[in-house]
Amino acid sequence: PSSPSHPHFPLLLSPPLSFPLHPPWLPISRSPRIGDRTSRMPPKTRTRGQALTSAVTPTAPELVPDAAPAPAKKPRAKKVAGSDGEANNQDGTADADAAAADPNPTLAPAKQPKAKVARKRAAGGPAGAEADPDAAAAPAKKPKTEKPKKAEKPKAEKVVIPDHIPQTPAPRQTQPAQAPSDDVPAVTTFTAVAWNVAGLRALLEKNPAMLQKIVAAEAPDVICMQEHKLQDVHVADVAAKLRILLPDYPTIHFAVSTAKKGYSGVAVLARAALPGAGSSPADDHTKTEKSKGQQGTLLGFVSRPPPAVPAAVPATAAAAVPAAPAAAPPQAAAVVPAAATVAPAPAAAVSAAAATNELLRITEGFGECAPGYLDEGRVITMEYTAFFLVLTYVPNSGQKLERLAYRLEQWDPAFRAYLTRLDAQKPVVIGGDLNVGHLDHDIYNVHAAHIKKSAGLTPQERASWSETLATAGQGGLVDTFRHFHPEAGGWFSYWSGRAGNRPFNKGLRIDGFAASKRMLTDVGSGGVKVVDGFILDQLTVGASDHAPIGVTFTL
Repeated sequence: PSSPSHPHFPLLLSPPLSFPLHPPWLPISRSPRIGDRTSRMPPKTRTRGQALTSAVTPTAPELVPDAAPAPAKKPRAKKVAGSDGEANNQDGTADADAAAADPNPTLAPAKQPKAKVARKRAAGGPAGAEADPDAAAAPAKKPKTEKPKKAEKPKAEKVVIPDHIPQTPAPRQTQPAQAPSDDVPAVTTFTAVAWNVAGLRALLEKNPAMLQKIVAAEAPDVICMQEHKLQDVHVADVAAKLRILLPDYPTIHFAVSTAKKGYSGVAVLARAALPGAGSSPADDHTKTEKSKGQQGTLLGFVSRPPPAVPAAVPATAAAAVPAAPAAAPPQAAAVVPAAATVAPAPAAAVSAAAATNELLRITEGFGECAPGYLDEGRVITMEYTAFFLVLTYVPNSGQKLERLAYRLEQWDPAFRAYLTRLDAQKPVVIGGDLNVGHLDHDIYNVHAAHIKKSAGLTPQERASWSETLATAGQGGLVDTFRHFHPEAGGWFSYWSGRAGNRPFNKGLRIDGFAASKRMLTDVGSGGVKVVDGFILDQLTVGASDHAPIGVTFTL
């Protein structure tokens, strides 16, 4: 940098253009200074390595004696207004200096109107505008071809849901009295009631009288409770309370979920005592024991079904029941296809045994027909002399339908195969919380958009239950309530407590009973005939979000 020939020497003397050359509070001097932009040598004449004195040599014409005078600038022509009436210069005034310098200015040629303006003027244009005869006629536009409009879909009429869903009549079925004779035995009835209690311990603590109301109103032979939510450690205490509350039901059996605590579960109470039930308090073990190492998963796959352990019978009941060896567990059997090879019991033999109608055994799950399905405690089967009573709490598909595939692909097919195997031996009655709204009459807002994506109401689940009714058993099953009341509306078994729908009767019928089709006729049923299907929707209001449902058949 100390040598004038350094390549960056001039640049070091010139500050950046963005940096002020002097403080802003001092006046600007017009005298040439080193580094001033006006005093620099033109870039083309400057050579690398020139001395500082040559860079500041004045170049003004008056300081150079041999410099030729600069030619005078030609004044600008005055701009005139165009044909459209607008000034050609921005402010609309003439250049006075140019006019003074040139007394005869050259007029700028008028702008030719654009084609669009010419077309407007040729066609008449706006008011006050004259047509231009020299304007070229605009070419005619091609007519637009209108595309055929698609046929509009008829809009579905909006269904107005009343504030309170009315009920149409669904009267209970009464049976005429029949006097027994030597040829015609006495006709007895059998009634089963199922109720989703949504927590049995809470029910016994807050509303224990509800179970007594059911017994007083219907005197059922069997009471089934779904979703009791008990764990193993709760069974003995709850069973003791039930024996005190309902002393006429000595047989109590629990199916408990071991896959998840406080989840699902089915319990049954029966008037009939199991053969061989002891009367000692030590025998008061009403829950089926599972072998060690068979805890299972949430989907329920256990190696083999456990044997049923009968409930204890009070001393008074034990005196009425003769001592007998414990009933042997059911024989292992393979899965029976729809065309079962097991011959049903003769109708005469079943009819003769129906008079006593003894309770033979209680089992859980689907037995050897479909191993597993034990760890959620969802199925209890009661075998009587003349029929099977299957009480169940069908899995819910979940709020996000996360278990829909499990239900459609695993549970429902296994359930159908199990019912087919049982129906090959005796008529079958199934009931409980089925978790499906089958028909439109069973859903208060069936036309709502979200219904098809709601658990228990999806088209797949409704179709699967239709398949179960049509194919399970020897000739299919029949919905007992719909058999007697096919067009009844406003009869529901569940109301959302979160939405507060119970006072407005906005509910679903997802609980029910179904029976072998031959039990609704007098042919092939062995004297067992369904005579009523009902819903007790006003009996237990406030105790659960479900209502008890029932079925009655004659023996």
